[in-house]
Amino acid sequence: MKHLMQGQNLGITRNWATILLKLPAVTLLLATACVHAETENDVQFEVQVTGYAGRGAGNSLLATQIYAEKALPLQDVSAFLVVHHDKEFRAVYAGLARKFGELQIGIGVGNAWYDQIRHPTINPWLYYATDDVDLYLTAERYSRESTEPWLYKGYASQRVTGQFSVGLYGEKGLGAGPMISWRNGNIRIWAAVPLVDRTDAGARGIAGVQFGF
Repeated sequence: MKHLMQGQNLGITRNWATILLKLPAVTLLLATACVHAETENDVQFEVQVTGYAGRGAGNSLLATQIYAEKALPLQDVSAFLVVHHDKEFRAVYAGLARKFGELQIGIGVGNAWYDQIRHPTINPWLYYATDDVDLYLTAERYSRESTEPWLYKGYASQRVTGQFSVGLYGEKGLGAGPMISWRNGNIRIWAAVPLVDRTDAGARGIAGVQFGF
């Protein structure tokens, strides 16, 4: 199961070389820790490192997220925990999810910290996956945010050949555009370029490396 979140205020302006160099190293370190934790606790983990790049010189935004899920003694029901961190945004959510065949629906509650304010947050999401199709949608509502309390994001992808998939990625404040991804077992590498409704005019692209255990 994948669960991806992103904070607001994308201060994103470094070139793609910096992003791509950082992603694998950080993810491998987190993946090692998750393998050990799964062995000890029989918990499924997913780790993702996401980089945002923009125009001109400056700092990129590198976000790290860990998702943990454990089945409960109820049919198709699990508990999950999400921890997200970047230089502008931190969040911790916990909740319950239920599977309906290939579809999983979850809702989490917790807190997000940004702009020096703690925001109680609710986070509904859904994820649908088959061998060829991935669909993911999520929303977050920050209770103390008066101007833009909702964040939306998601993607849809279709496997086209072998390990490659193409699709569409969208995120509030970033825009929407084409996405390409490569998967090998539990490892997934993906990238997207916003072309439509680019609210954040400086945003040029986004890429991620994801490990599941």
